[in-house]
Amino acid sequence: MKRVRNFTESELSQYEKDLIGLLVTKNKLNPTVWTVEDFPDNDLLRVCKCALREQHGEAVKKFLDFTKPVTQCSNIVPSTGSCPRNKLVDFDSSIQDAVEIVRTGLTLECNESGAERVKPLVNARLARGGKTSFLIYLFEELKRGGCAPILISFNGNFLRSPGESQLQALIRLLSVAMTDIDPADSTKYSYGGEEALLAQIANTADGLPVVLLIDELNSLSCGEPLDVEASHFLKRFFLDRQGYYLVFTSHILLELDEVYINRPAIGGGAYMRSPHNSPSPRYFLTVHQPLSTNEQALRAMSDECGALTPAEIAIYGGIPSLIYVSKGRGRVTSPRQRFEAQKIFVKEENQLSVLQQFISESGLLLRCIDAKVNGTRGPFGIVEINAKPDVLCIALPAEWTTLDGTLAAITARMGGLERATIAIVTSAYSKFPDYDGFVVYRSVDGSLRVFGYQCKLNRAYPKRDVADDRVEKSFLLRGNAPFPDNMKRGWEYCGKETIISTVLGHSLAPLYPAQWTQPGATDEFD
Repeated sequence: MKRVRNFTESELSQYEKDLIGLLVTKNKLNPTVWTVEDFPDNDLLRVCKCALREQHGEAVKKFLDFTKPVTQCSNIVPSTGSCPRNKLVDFDSSIQDAVEIVRTGLTLECNESGAERVKPLVNARLARGGKTSFLIYLFEELKRGGCAPILISFNGNFLRSPGESQLQALIRLLSVAMTDIDPADSTKYSYGGEEALLAQIANTADGLPVVLLIDELNSLSCGEPLDVEASHFLKRFFLDRQGYYLVFTSHILLELDEVYINRPAIGGGAYMRSPHNSPSPRYFLTVHQPLSTNEQALRAMSDECGALTPAEIAIYGGIPSLIYVSKGRGRVTSPRQRFEAQKIFVKEENQLSVLQQFISESGLLLRCIDAKVNGTRGPFGIVEINAKPDVLCIALPAEWTTLDGTLAAITARMGGLERATIAIVTSAYSKFPDYDGFVVYRSVDGSLRVFGYQCKLNRAYPKRDVADDRVEKSFLLRGNAPFPDNMKRGWEYCGKETIISTVLGHSLAPLYPAQWTQPGATDEFD
């Protein structure tokens, strides 16, 4: 039996009236009646859009229909030079944990009261941290395990088309996943829309559970929170229904609901926002992130990783995929090249000074990370052995212009911590007296140690004795010591061996200058 749909004048928006009026003038449509079986709503919308583009002289995009079932969606092909799965260190447990989480999630559904809120699986990590590899190999496992996974990616050069909403872009990539065209060409076509997409998934899943895998979901919204339409679509159709589940990766942590108006945001404040505030938060699940300090296993990932040092393992955070990409693709760069790649623009006469400060502070940070990952004693031996402290970088605002005020701020900031923590502290005040920064350690027993350092080449030698006993040690990290008559009490003037052994380490040792610039007799610092 055919259903006949009738429109009254009040049911139509002005935009819809204009579109239907256009079709009427082309003798394509009776504006009041049509049969749904002969002319479905999504077809009408497509014809209307094409007619509107034609009216404005625009090229009409070819309609792209589905050419394969959801059970035949393709996996992402690993990029050339990607580390083989059997070589990636500490990786398989993450995949197996994810499979278990997905299988549990597929059995759940959100109840009407909202008390049962199905949590998505989120893998959030820095760039080159292995997120895409995680989804590629999870896709393979789910496929073998009797699921129908769909993998789409906002990684790379993804951009929304002009006027395209987040939801429309999401539907575009999902629709393309069930065709044979290259996703890069997806903007050249028009699609059936949300209703047609969901029908295609439901009708071609052959009773298999459907798992949507999204790579770098944060890129869909260009770094902003997902809007109401996109987040609601994902929750309604891929989390709240039994037999469906959602897994995504992101550079920042994303929750699925903004529940409390004054609640501090995580990951820079990005949320997937609900159309209504929920009485209970949804939150998310995650898995073990691959991490290793096993030199032998990490060196076996590739020939280029064969000479990996403990310091390099520390500076890359023990993240196997990051180590592989940095060392194993023939793109090994020196610290100087890395510095130049930061696009730091300074006056030519100040470049050497900025470079030396960058190298010194990079070396200090490397030592801090080494203490966290490998249990070493950190820069200048400030940390207890095997304490493995948390690491912080603290930039104080420019209003802290004095040593006394800065030390008070450091004490207040570090005193409230509960774990062993090491921090590199710098000031935004460009004329800060005597020190360019501080290495601060909050020990396991709660006591605080503060070491100061000077490393800028445009400073004169230290002007003052160290008079504040809150600074336990003070180090000059820039070349030869002054003549004895000009030395100030409490300062340690570090030579080449000391700087390499306590700050730079083997990786940065080649950057130790063969000849230092002689400091001026005066400077512009307080």
